[in-house]
Amino acid sequence: MDELLLMSPGPTMVPENVLQAGARPMVNHRTDEFSLTLRETLDNLKTVFGTKDNVFVFAGSGRTGVEAALVNVLSPGDRVLVGVNGNFGDMMATICKEMGYDPVPVGQDWTRPLSAGDVEAALQKDPSIKTVGVVHNETSTGVVNSIKELARIAHRHGAILVVDGVSSVAGMPVNFDEWEIDLCATGSQKCLMSPPGLGIVAVRQAAWDRVKAGRSPRYYMDFRRFKEQADKALPSTPGTSSISLIRSLCEALRAIVAEGMDNVYARHSLMAEATRAGIEALGLPFFPPLSWQSSPTVVTVGLENALPFLDMLLKDYAIHLGRGLGKLAQSTFRIGVMGAAAHKEHIVRTLELLGDGLVKAGASSRHAEAGAEAALKVLA
Repeated sequence: MDELLLMSPGPTMVPENVLQAGARPMVNHRTDEFSLTLRETLDNLKTVFGTKDNVFVFAGSGRTGVEAALVNVLSPGDRVLVGVNGNFGDMMATICKEMGYDPVPVGQDWTRPLSAGDVEAALQKDPSIKTVGVVHNETSTGVVNSIKELARIAHRHGAILVVDGVSSVAGMPVNFDEWEIDLCATGSQKCLMSPPGLGIVAVRQAAWDRVKAGRSPRYYMDFRRFKEQADKALPSTPGTSSISLIRSLCEALRAIVAEGMDNVYARHSLMAEATRAGIEALGLPFFPPLSWQSSPTVVTVGLENALPFLDMLLKDYAIHLGRGLGKLAQSTFRIGVMGAAAHKEHIVRTLELLGDGLVKAGASSRHAEAGAEAALKVLA
């Protein structure tokens, strides 16, 4: 297992220098040394999000970030229009329900992006809805929703847009300021190629009236406290910071920013294209069919009785692919094309092992090398 090829859509593989950054001797979270690390981390996160507004980092995960974003702008009983065209859209609706809000689902077809017309019609029908929650890149299916268009529609109806960007931030464009996104959440363990354990949320300046007016109970996750600490010359966090994890994230962000965001996006897109070419060459279908914009960070593959096959791949070939989620649990698996995994050697090796596994399982009539060969043609 020391040679495990981790190609799940989170957690993803972490570069050695990023791991080493988190293994450095501990310091106090109120020292200048750590404040400078935190400031660099926050500044580079702003570059990744494409924003000049506040970005906060805290102990948790991507879904912690989604929940925190909602809690900070909502009050008990508020109606929330939630896009539910995938497992994590469903999760956002569940969070709203469990936290005492009133989720109004829209777009329940998992095979296609949210319809701008459906969103607009729902907001016209119920003017009391002042918050729209959507997933940017639906990690369960690979469906991509048009955040720029949905933000424009939400604002036209006096609503704000809360975005789950957990599998999109740092893997595909998230132009926070340009698209006028109000809040966007992500986690450290996917395209940011860092260990799990950090939630991250960007907050648009125009959304601060909603943060101030929100009446949901909150203490640690109160963004007003985070802003007060983040705006200091030497920034800090409320309570004790996740020092080791933030150090790792800081190191990973240095590499991402040095590569350049356009280059990062192009790399992810190319590696996903090569992966899809390889999957097609192996004779496997995609979910959903490639009739919409394809995700550059996750490839969802159709395979009946997928779980035993994934277990065999892990046991016999030391490769970990993501299981299907929700109603797709038995009929799909997922390949994460994210962060440090989105490189030629990992994509080609994944397709080699997948081809070998398919032949062993008797599930493919094509030769085992077909997937890797097709990917190499794309990469060439």
